[in-house]
Amino acid sequence: RRVLFRSDPFTTPGSISFPPWTAVDINELTAGNGQTIGAALTITAQGNGIGFGGDGFRYIYQEVSGDCSVTLTIDSFPGVNPFGLCGIMIRTMTSGSFTPNDLMVCMGVSSGQFIFQYRDSGGDSLVPAGGNFTSPGLVRLVRQGNTFQGYYFDNLTGWTQLGFDNNPTMSSIYSVGIATTSGSDGNPDTASVNNFSVSIGGCTATPTIT
Repeated sequence: RRVLFRSDPFTTPGSISFPPWTAVDINELTAGNGQTIGAALTITAQGNGIGFGGDGFRYIYQEVSGDCSVTLTIDSFPGVNPFGLCGIMIRTMTSGSFTPNDLMVCMGVSSGQFIFQYRDSGGDSLVPAGGNFTSPGLVRLVRQGNTFQGYYFDNLTGWTQLGFDNNPTMSSIYSVGIATTSGSDGNPDTASVNNFSVSIGGCTATPTIT
């Protein structure tokens, strides 16, 4: 049984500053921004990337608890820098600074390909890139207990699991949202996303397109 927590098509004009959303810049030299333009959320961000020594990115998130399934459509992300990334993130901490205890899981797009990345008690890990990103690209991140699974959608094969992480130290109350980084602080990049949705309670391990 799945209970819809929130679905946001990003059709309300203006800045993404209304509840339940919160925006924070983590280790960015210059603050990013996010505005709804047409039927999409446009996010401009800098930062040196996510993982492997530090995080620097724009994070637009809300808090949830328990199991969840999160889906996002990525309309465009140039991702000029190889450390650039846009996607769904689950994260324990949302302060503007970074510590190695900031556990996270991310399913998104980087350098024109889908990637699954996580940080648990063993440190940072990156699953080798999956299929090529073509616009629009759908990504999904599923939490079931201490297991996190990342998927991307392909028109030929449907939902494909790219990676998973067993993380027993992840808090039961956490943030989930959209992470964007240019991969090069001082050189902003812009992503366009829409149709963010979160379902909580009794998530199925193998999602179907909705």
